[in-house]
Amino acid sequence: MENYSTVLNHICSRTGTIDYNAFWTFWLVVATCALVFVTAMLWWISKTQIGGLRTTYASEREHQKAEFIYNFSKDFFTLENRIIMMLIDYVALRYEEADMGEGRDRFGHFVVNKAIVSMMKLDPKDLSCIKGIYSAFEMDDLLGHFDDIGLFQQKDMIDMKDVCCYFGWYITKCWENAEIQKYLQTQKNLFQNFAYIAKKVAQVRENG
Repeated sequence: MENYSTVLNHICSRTGTIDYNAFWTFWLVVATCALVFVTAMLWWISKTQIGGLRTTYASEREHQKAEFIYNFSKDFFTLENRIIMMLIDYVALRYEEADMGEGRDRFGHFVVNKAIVSMMKLDPKDLSCIKGIYSAFEMDDLLGHFDDIGLFQQKDMIDMKDVCCYFGWYITKCWENAEIQKYLQTQKNLFQNFAYIAKKVAQVRENG
């Protein structure tokens, strides 16, 4: 009350009339304080909401990437791809080209080393799934997945750590295989994204 009375004494002159200069100064100060308070509150609310939106966006993005990896993995880990990867891992494929006659492209294919396959001691049911020859088109189905991964990683649809975690071993095995490299030399304008992602995986592994 004492502070309020002091303010009123400043507003009113000794003759009892209102000092309008003091009156408007008083309310200007009050309005300024209120504006500062409201501005601070709005800033705090907006910051909280933006932070919440960022968290929600990050969570949704992680979910989308996880869903992408799951769906991609289903397409990648087929029976035929698993068999070809096993043959690559045990160096049981040899790349050759057959002459198809004048005016036709040479037929690229991978011949299975039956001696190596026989040492694998596979179940007869699994052994029956292994063919004697895989065409370059069948190999393209496998390598095309790695080419897609390279493209998707460049577009930030999949993180490099996830590439290394889920597909790094397969990418490296194929890229370092001498027979596949021999085939890739005949496809100079293709599989550029495969080359990109293979080198990226190697860099990550070198850096630990």
